[in-house]
Amino acid sequence: MSLIETIRACRMVRRQELTAPIELTQAVTNVKRAFPDVVNATPVSVGEAIQRLDIALRNWDWVGVTVGNISLAARAFLEGDKIPHAVSDFLKRELESTTTSILLDAVAEAYFSGWTRHGERTRWLASILQARAYHLSFRWRRLFVAVPELLDIDEAPIRLAEKMLIQADPFQWLLDAGLAAPHAGQLSTEAYLAWLKLLPPVVTNQHVERIFGWIRPRGHKPVSDDLAARAVEKLLEPWRTDMPAPEFRTFLTDRIIEAFGDPRYESKAEAKAFWPLVAVDRRTILLRWLAGQSIDALLDIITKATGNHMWPPRHHFWKGLYDRGLVTEAWIALSTPAMDIAGNIFSEGGGKIGQAAALQTATGNKKETCLLIMKVGRYTVVEGSHDYRVHLFLNSDRRAPALYQNEYNAEKIMLPQNDRMARIHDIHGGWQSWVEERVLR
Repeated sequence: MSLIETIRACRMVRRQELTAPIELTQAVTNVKRAFPDVVNATPVSVGEAIQRLDIALRNWDWVGVTVGNISLAARAFLEGDKIPHAVSDFLKRELESTTTSILLDAVAEAYFSGWTRHGERTRWLASILQARAYHLSFRWRRLFVAVPELLDIDEAPIRLAEKMLIQADPFQWLLDAGLAAPHAGQLSTEAYLAWLKLLPPVVTNQHVERIFGWIRPRGHKPVSDDLAARAVEKLLEPWRTDMPAPEFRTFLTDRIIEAFGDPRYESKAEAKAFWPLVAVDRRTILLRWLAGQSIDALLDIITKATGNHMWPPRHHFWKGLYDRGLVTEAWIALSTPAMDIAGNIFSEGGGKIGQAAALQTATGNKKETCLLIMKVGRYTVVEGSHDYRVHLFLNSDRRAPALYQNEYNAEKIMLPQNDRMARIHDIHGGWQSWVEERVLR
């Protein structure tokens, strides 16, 4: 019998019992029946528990030392806290010999949290779990029976990832198997990253939801931003060279932006914190998709705002360059009347692009103008409604407007009347050839 079991077997002085309401007594009974492995925690700090244990070892006087004290100290030891040498030696021996499920559960949690391939500490914890498996609480026994590969000190994460691969909902599967916190610990993190690598390309809504089921499970905390960023990279990976079907593209774009914010709004806290964690080449994919949405959105808005048909030919031209992969980013700036119309359009349609527009603030003769600002090759292109000329700025030109600002003044962007980098929209379409000659060089 280990020391902790000896302490538990000692006669304890009972405190004066207070009469409790029947309902409260029944509630306590129900909790104990539902969670038989949980015991009352001693209301002391970790530091105090370690101090009590240190004094007891030096004096070999265990009066006042409880199972809870030893449990707190053991958890601190397993988590790598600095502990007196005599206490850590005692706890190491106790953990190797105990049959107390509370301590063994702490060993299991430490194994998960600090797992390292070929690690000496990992090997030691695994040996305890294997030797004392029968004495683990029910949930941990159930988990190691369901996934015995978890105790593989060399390949546990990849073995777990292979099991996750055949589950429709890996997070729920692990919960059901007995893992109370599937996101917690280094072993779980490495298994998740291995699972992402093993997953086939994400090409359906169901595949998308399977990944979201892990990174943002309902009723549970989401994974950290850096781990979620790896999932977003996986979601976008198949589309570095291909373009998905419009319906899937819209679904995936909306799902990602709903969860992590719009990458074009770097000033917003959620986007600013998350999107720099995503690889640039994957971020670029999403920006390219959003560019297409912006171009399409402006057609609908301007048509309703102006009541004429001057914009469709321009939309057709720019969307054609977009379809050829030449327009990589786009942003729209709307006049105040057009902004009101946009709000109505997108509240009805429910698209996530509804808030993705800047305000065009000119107060002179360009106050009704809406702008389309694009990255096209080495140029920043500014296109405008009504009689606004097409403007081309080299990306190195300091006069080029930056994308994704909250406000633009169409009049301040305009180049001088005879500037060779601006062109009117002539009725014969010469402006289109003029643009192509420059952006296709």
